[in-house]
Amino acid sequence: MSNRVKNKIFVSYCKEDKKILAELKATLAPYLRDGSIILWTDELIQPGELWDEEIKKALNTSIAIIALISRYFWTSDYAVDHELNPMLVAAQEQGVKILWIATEKSILPNSLSKYQALNDPENSIRTIISNGGDIASAWVEIAEKIMEVISDANAT
Repeated sequence: MSNRVKNKIFVSYCKEDKKILAELKATLAPYLRDGSIILWTDELIQPGELWDEEIKKALNTSIAIIALISRYFWTSDYAVDHELNPMLVAAQEQGVKILWIATEKSILPNSLSKYQALNDPENSIRTIISNGGDIASAWVEIAEKIMEVISDANAT
């Protein structure tokens, strides 16, 4: 993992989960401001840049991936084939951390289901919201787990 940035996290998501991505970024804002973590999303690709190359560079330099998982995620061939699958290989070969958030209940392939989620898939983000649950506390718990994983990864 020598070419990987010790606090860089790649976020894989589908456009239907863009609002949830915004909530994740807002929750992680204190860590982003102090440089504890670097969150990379495709929103950082500038006009004129080769988006596929930028995504590959970000994937190859991230210590972890966070996948925002919903039924819509699995309809994105790019997210699955060019983001998640290469990171699953990197997890096996290089120890990259696979993190995922259940944004809604969905079917999981075995390749992902063997990794512990950051939240309870039975009590997904959308479920908490629709049930009027304490979504702020759920996001804080997710953020704390992310920081714990990054700290542990950097301690080794």
